[in-house]
Amino acid sequence: MAPSSVLQRTGWIITWSLMAFFVLLVAATELNDDVSSSLVARLEKRELVEGSHFWPEPSKRRKRDTSATTSEEIAICKKQGETFLTDLKNGQGIDKEYVFQNETNHSILLTWAGNGIILVGTTTEIPGYAHSSNLYISTDYGKTFQKINKVIEDHMIKKGNGLQRHRFNKKKVYIVTYCRPHSCFFLTNDGGHHFSKSVLDFDLDSALTFHQKEEYILTLSQKEKTLHVTQDGGMSWKKIGSRIYSYYWSTSDKDPPYTIYAAFETTFANTNYRGGVYTLKKTSGTYETWTFLLEKVVSFGIQGNFMYASTLTKDGSERKMQISSDGGKTWNEAQLETITHDRFFSILDMSEGLVFMHVDDPGDTGHGTLYTSGQDGIIYSESLKRHLYPSYVDFTDFYKVESIRGVYLASKIQQDQSISTVITFDRGGIWQEIQPPVDVPCKEPSKGCFLQVHNVYSRRRGIYVDVPLSVPSAVGLILVHGHVANALQITPPDVFVTSDGGYTWRKALSGPHHYQIADSGGLLAAIPAVKNPKIIKFSTDEGRCWHEYKFTDDNITYTGLLTEPGSHSMSVSIWGYRDEDRSWKVYVIDFRNVITEQCDQSQYKPWLAHSARWKNTEDTKGCLLGTKTIFYRLAIDSWCYNGYNHKNKEISTTCKCTRADYECDYGYEIDSVTNRCQKSSKKSKEIDICIRGHEEKIISEGYRKIPGDNCSNDDPTSFHADTKRINLGKICHSRIVVFNMPISQKTANQIIGVILVLVVILVIIMSTFLVHKLCLLRRHKVVYRYSLLSQTEEDIDSQLESALNIQKPVYDECSDDESLGYANLAKKKMNRYRKFDDSDDDMLE
Repeated sequence: MAPSSVLQRTGWIITWSLMAFFVLLVAATELNDDVSSSLVARLEKRELVEGSHFWPEPSKRRKRDTSATTSEEIAICKKQGETFLTDLKNGQGIDKEYVFQNETNHSILLTWAGNGIILVGTTTEIPGYAHSSNLYISTDYGKTFQKINKVIEDHMIKKGNGLQRHRFNKKKVYIVTYCRPHSCFFLTNDGGHHFSKSVLDFDLDSALTFHQKEEYILTLSQKEKTLHVTQDGGMSWKKIGSRIYSYYWSTSDKDPPYTIYAAFETTFANTNYRGGVYTLKKTSGTYETWTFLLEKVVSFGIQGNFMYASTLTKDGSERKMQISSDGGKTWNEAQLETITHDRFFSILDMSEGLVFMHVDDPGDTGHGTLYTSGQDGIIYSESLKRHLYPSYVDFTDFYKVESIRGVYLASKIQQDQSISTVITFDRGGIWQEIQPPVDVPCKEPSKGCFLQVHNVYSRRRGIYVDVPLSVPSAVGLILVHGHVANALQITPPDVFVTSDGGYTWRKALSGPHHYQIADSGGLLAAIPAVKNPKIIKFSTDEGRCWHEYKFTDDNITYTGLLTEPGSHSMSVSIWGYRDEDRSWKVYVIDFRNVITEQCDQSQYKPWLAHSARWKNTEDTKGCLLGTKTIFYRLAIDSWCYNGYNHKNKEISTTCKCTRADYECDYGYEIDSVTNRCQKSSKKSKEIDICIRGHEEKIISEGYRKIPGDNCSNDDPTSFHADTKRINLGKICHSRIVVFNMPISQKTANQIIGVILVLVVILVIIMSTFLVHKLCLLRRHKVVYRYSLLSQTEEDIDSQLESALNIQKPVYDECSDDESLGYANLAKKKMNRYRKFDDSDDDMLE
């Protein structure tokens, strides 16, 4: 008998035996509580319904927060202007100019060192050597300056890294100078009043990297490729590594304090790749030894508990992305395609508990696909296709809005190769065009009219405008340059402002301007983007009313509009140099001279963030990523200031889960019409991934909770969706090898006989066991569950079948059950389901 015939006959015998077993098994199961079976049947029939994403109607004019009419807006602006002019007539000047006499150095380095304290370094540097430099200090926001060259012993300040402020302590400022044999280091801990000197035994030619523990600082000597650390704030340094390419302080809570990661140069002889290849290591404690983590690394980065590394494949022909969330002990390959060397990966953001990953498309297209990760950073889903990221330069228009949670801007290349702007309010779950102001005309309405925002790419193409601006202290406020059109334009753009995080916009200023946010959003300042500006414009109501003030009659060449980092101050400074003698000049505009009253609690009004996102219902209005937050912001018609130490008051509550709290899982893509996640035609039914060296199979309902989403499933009407992982019990990359062994007819008959005897014995044993079990069940009514944690190969197929057919409840607020009055019944059944569901199944959100 042929081996194939033996296998076929054996297979039939086993199949019929298993069928008999499952018949008895079902009989036993039916004696359990009938709620379990009916609940499973109900869940199998439930359909996911379209989520609700509602946006402001473009045909309706947005109302002011005070419900004022247009005439009232005009009246408010007029009243503000009259108050401002009255203060000016009473001698309340708001500007102060200062000229740096005989200061002709080409470059200025400037930093704030505390409330009103500014340190300025000027320098003219010939390649490799500083020709001259000066150091100045101001203690009144820049109205006056004092030269303090003696505190740095008249050393020459380095142009590239000569003035640096501590990231976690603004009063600590570091001045790096040329001195023999390498570099000198001057440190002030009190905002410039006192300085300490340190002579270094290496060339400090790059930036300082600060740790939250203020005394720990890292720096890399790029010339010598040596890594140095200080544990006393910079007074003494220790060399801890050579041939270093890049480095980071650890931000993972899995590491010991002050752990350092670094990429060491290494040799990699391969004709497929000729770029730099590195070995990733880490060190801590005394920094005497380094622990090996990963080889063939092209680049790496770290933020929070996520660490990523782009590594070469074995033959060096492609690169893959690997992720670690345990301090580099284990690495998992990101579920992304490998790429050839004419393409690239780029991590764009990891600050909100997930990874935004750009993967370049094949060919020199200038665009790629933007992915977002799951909570573990391993599994990725498509977020935005045709995302603009030119392959020949290292910049992108991807922008994280700092003033509100979950909002990002990006640019997308359309099919006709034009560029348009898109926005997401849920960290990449859904991207859409930006709705334009209703009162701004559009030249070609038939092609679609949206707000198109200029960013870094526009500046590189010669459109020199300020990029989008937002700060954490000014909640919901964003300033941009843009057009209302179907794509980005090359004509001069206007300034647009939103105060609700990007949902509604208004045109604030005509033409390009330089702008800044001050007083935690209570003050906006702008000057026209011309060579010799003479007028500054300001607004105290989020860009609705603008007032002008002429600060000079001189022709100065503009170089910058600045305010103290954090945007808490009421002062802004305009920097430039005089055309006639090229002397540096600064104008400080102090608005405290005209806005003299500090706001009290009665002048702050509650504002519900993301309230424009939903229909006006109590359950969903303002909910984003599972949280509803009310901020108390300054009333827009107030003529007062927040103050330097102002903190935004906020109240947050947890929302129940809805469809909007979930995004499409790996292997699924969103249907633009129904908003449902559908299985991608490019992906197979089942997905295998490698987790810590073991292969796991993913069974998904098509949805996964957005990482960092805090919504609650306690309400039985909330939306549920789970992704299950089943450990296949196999080592990753293992392969099954089949051997064909020749056997004789006599041997084949013997094998069949043995199998028949074993099957009969097995059926008798199972039947006896199940009859005994039936008797016990009739007495005790025990509830059973079936775990998906079995590790044997024989059980894998049945596990997959169970996982596909027995899913947790998925209940949407728009379901037919609720509309028919079955909400209470659903609630009872779901509560009973939770009572009996005590499985230990691994769930991937």
